[in-house]
Amino acid sequence: FIPDRSNVTGSDNQEGAELPEFTDVKMFIDSLLIDYQTNKTIEFELERSPITCTPVRRDSIFESGSILVTTILIMIDFIFLIPYLILLISLIREKNAKVKEILKVLGIEPILNNFAQAIRTLIILCLFILLLCIVYKLKLKPDAYFNTVNFGILFIGYLILGLQLISFCIMNVQLFDKNVRAILGTFLIYLISLIVFSYSIVWPTGIQYVLIFFSPYIAGHSLFQQAILHDLAKIDVSLFRTIYYNVPMYFPTLIIMIFSCIFYWVLSWYLEKVFPGIYGIPLEWNFLFKRDYWRSEKIDYCKHSFSNSNTSNSIGKPIVHIYNLVKKFGPDKIAVNDVSFNLYENQITSLLGPNGSGKTTIFNCLIGIYKQTSGRITIENEDGIEFDTQINIDMLRKSMGYCPQHDILFDLLTIKEQLEFYAIARGFEKNKKKIVKEMLYLVNLQNSKDLYCNSLSGGMKRRLSLACAFIGDTKIVLLDEPSSGLDPSNRRLLWDWLRSMKEGKTLLLTTHFMEESDALSDRIIIIANGNIKVDGTSAKLKEQHGSGYKLVINKQHNYHTNDIKNELYQYLPKLKIETDISDGDVVFRTNQQPNEQFVQALYQLEIMKKENRIKNYGVQNSTMDDVFLKITRETKNDNESNSTSIDIDKIGL
Repeated sequence: FIPDRSNVTGSDNQEGAELPEFTDVKMFIDSLLIDYQTNKTIEFELERSPITCTPVRRDSIFESGSILVTTILIMIDFIFLIPYLILLISLIREKNAKVKEILKVLGIEPILNNFAQAIRTLIILCLFILLLCIVYKLKLKPDAYFNTVNFGILFIGYLILGLQLISFCIMNVQLFDKNVRAILGTFLIYLISLIVFSYSIVWPTGIQYVLIFFSPYIAGHSLFQQAILHDLAKIDVSLFRTIYYNVPMYFPTLIIMIFSCIFYWVLSWYLEKVFPGIYGIPLEWNFLFKRDYWRSEKIDYCKHSFSNSNTSNSIGKPIVHIYNLVKKFGPDKIAVNDVSFNLYENQITSLLGPNGSGKTTIFNCLIGIYKQTSGRITIENEDGIEFDTQINIDMLRKSMGYCPQHDILFDLLTIKEQLEFYAIARGFEKNKKKIVKEMLYLVNLQNSKDLYCNSLSGGMKRRLSLACAFIGDTKIVLLDEPSSGLDPSNRRLLWDWLRSMKEGKTLLLTTHFMEESDALSDRIIIIANGNIKVDGTSAKLKEQHGSGYKLVINKQHNYHTNDIKNELYQYLPKLKIETDISDGDVVFRTNQQPNEQFVQALYQLEIMKKENRIKNYGVQNSTMDDVFLKITRETKNDNESNSTSIDIDKIGL
């Protein structure tokens, strides 16, 4: 009379999930009672459907062995957080070290460097995840967790979680410049995610999927929750089905996490373009909708002529044009103030100035590390077309070499590998061995080629940085204090090398060694307070701004300084005493240029020496040190005068 329905399982058939035999008896009795009370016959069907996973059901995860479950969760968090933080700190360190800009100069997009870092981190995570899954599947006791969860499904889930976490990290790098802030931000996001996840237990599945998309931490805990709930039900995790309402399904969760990875990579790329930080030229927020961005060659050129720009030169044609360059840091700090000059082919130009004068800022604007506040920088090609660096910087960087003030090298590469990397990046993969061999010889590092960069001395790092700047077909080479850290012998070798390398190139360097600028430069520009003070050849600057010639005379103890001055005064009427030491040296200075009278004065000194009135004498020309000190001293006096004038005006007001 009562049919056997013990095998009714509905559409979600599961092995060993048959209904108890008493179920049919209970339903039959219920139907009789309803018929007796209502005089209506009730027809019914049996169908299996998912039950609602209540907060009480989810809390049952922690009922047995809560210490074990908590330990498992902590283990999962640390396995994923430690590689995450290592990757985050590494990328921020590279960001602050301008590694991205060096890669851009080589024509390499920073996203490729991020991709390489991501692969390295993923390999480490794969090993951790594999070990974690093996530990999970160890059946130490019959009622252990994860006994019924498939190993492959578990591994794939946590592997995709690792990908999502890495993508989230790549995006976060664009938001932070300091390691401490990044770490604090990571833990803050982690804590917020834990709180949100605890409240999302009773939220609709759609909202939970949205949270999984945006937070890898919530995604990780959701995967753990799904695995444990199925394990408690003694049922393996199904990719496409769930035994509970309001619990996300495993496969859709993985798909959403994959789309989250893509989203964070695209967002990271976009933020890198729009907010590159202090190092880089930002694009407008809507650059993706502008036709110029998608053009392979962004040409925007025109001819300019400024009266304060040096436009004539007998040695080479102008290649780099800087027009009214202004760079401000904030509203009050003006680093470069309306600077205009040209750089010429086959020439070495030195940019001199005290610390904070704006030399490195000009370099960074030239190479595209800084965006100028106003003004224009153009580079002329062989056809005489000027390309704006703000529009075509990616294309122009391919012809630029750059040696920064601080060495930026890859610590895990050897000297040889570093040069090979630059050669390959410049497009010389076939000839890399020949190029590297030549460069190693030129910078005298051939015997140290197998040393890692992190083990090199300061001088060796500097020589390697210089070699990297000249690799490839670079037409414009920017050298920021190239000889810093070099001993005198290597500095002399560097000078000879730079003179031999300037043919067909345009070189701009900064230095604090006046002797270096004097020996190397075809042209010298002295800048102070962001303004160009003087511009010309070494000889011209010495003539116009030098202090003339020095006559250093070692006198006899019985011969007076005034006697010497009186005898020389008839030939050198502008002669002045600069230093006088009793019974010692006396130093005279004159602005008179070499002529017949100057020669007569030297002849008179020779007579005085023969007559034993003086012991010896020497002649010294003005040096670049004299010129530099005079310019900076005048600038300082002008600043003090302007400051005093401003204070007086304020008092008057």
